[in-house]
Amino acid sequence: MTTREVITRDGTPFIEITIHLEEPLELSDLVKSFTGIANQFRDHIAHKHPDLASDATIYVKDLRAGSVILELVPIFTTLYQAADVIVTLDDFVTLVRGVYAQFASGIPLAGAKKTDLANYFDTINAIAKDPNGSLHIVASEYHRTKTTQHAAFTITTKGARAARAVIERQQIELRRPAHQVVENELLVFWQSNKKNPTTGKPTGEKAVIEKVSTRPLAVTYETETARERIKYETTKGDRNLYKLGFFVDCYVEELNDRAVAYKITEVHDIIDLPDDEPAN
Repeated sequence: MTTREVITRDGTPFIEITIHLEEPLELSDLVKSFTGIANQFRDHIAHKHPDLASDATIYVKDLRAGSVILELVPIFTTLYQAADVIVTLDDFVTLVRGVYAQFASGIPLAGAKKTDLANYFDTINAIAKDPNGSLHIVASEYHRTKTTQHAAFTITTKGARAARAVIERQQIELRRPAHQVVENELLVFWQSNKKNPTTGKPTGEKAVIEKVSTRPLAVTYETETARERIKYETTKGDRNLYKLGFFVDCYVEELNDRAVAYKITEVHDIIDLPDDEPAN
């Protein structure tokens, strides 16, 4: 039986992924989202069914317009009954639902590796970027006249942003050596840049956190959440950036025991600074 015949035969299990976005989607974000899901599925198979891990291949059966709808069909070269496959897909979707519910509630995932966190991040980043997006994953069975749906998972922009923030914080903890940690301290910009920098890269901006140093230090954004919130004030906000105070969490990078840069991970609040001129 050919791959096409397997994919389209009655009763074939598959994973249906629906991405709805209010704003146009970058192709790279779409590819990363689908790849993140596929990688999570492969990891699930390798963990739960190691004897089948080398045999699992994922095919794209259908890609439809409107909301982006993708059907992923796992094929195992080893004999594996369709009923067993749908149980595996149900287990996978249930696992994904639990992982993102934990992240969205503010709890890191114990034991997660760098590659795990990268896949979790890529899967939901497009949704987190959109003002009113959603991702829906459902384990299904293909029939010529109908589709039978089983375990399902949905995450909206609000949940995706909450989950993404926790994932990013956990990624930082894994990849960074110990630095001084500053939590919920007032940061004031001394030099800004309207360009939109890449997360983790130099921005050309400088700021002051008086608790750390009275000197302006270089700024980088370590999370998409922090970058998006601050760059909004830099590029789209109608307030004077230099008259705003940002209560942030950050790592302080040091060189020869001297603070040289702020690596911002979270923005808690933004306030208007008092006017320096005395009142009449």
